[in-house]
Amino acid sequence: YCLDDNARALLMATMAHRQLKLSEALRLLPIYLSFVHYMQKDDGHFRNFLHFNRQYLDKIGSEDSFGRNIWALGYLIRYAPNNSYREFASDLFNKSVGIFKELKFLRGIANTIIGVCHYLKYYQSDEGMMQVLTSLTNKLLDELNKNSSENWYWFEEDMTYDNGILPLALLHSCEITGSTKVKEAGLRTLDC
Repeated sequence: YCLDDNARALLMATMAHRQLKLSEALRLLPIYLSFVHYMQKDDGHFRNFLHFNRQYLDKIGSEDSFGRNIWALGYLIRYAPNNSYREFASDLFNKSVGIFKELKFLRGIANTIIGVCHYLKYYQSDEGMMQVLTSLTNKLLDELNKNSSENWYWFEEDMTYDNGILPLALLHSCEITGSTKVKEAGLRTLDC
């Protein structure tokens, strides 16, 4: 079993319930959320892989899986079908906040930014989280500035995988922060 897959399923089930009011989606939410909870460590990290016999297969999951999980939790916080789901997702989310500043890989950062933005859509007055968002956004902008040249405007020297998530994160961030600089960077990188 994999946290990555369950985070994607949690996000999709939340979206399906929000948009279509599917009872099946509501039935699946606790299954995916329970798995996320089971994979979270006391220090806020998440494991990514679990054997069928319930043995963990890694000590700490990838930053990509971490970020996707934060995105799913942030989205659930914003669009929870009831307050119990919101409180439980908030507990998991908040337990991981200390890890945000440790993130080094761009896609993990980008997915986390999107989750933080959804969180801030619900908890709009959380100034500490707004500072976290600014810090994470600056990490993306720093890489963009470091790797860009006259003929190349991108976060890395090469395009690799899941590239659309990087501009998407900037556009989510500017929606919350109102930063014109972040918006322009996000839109410009969409043209690559």
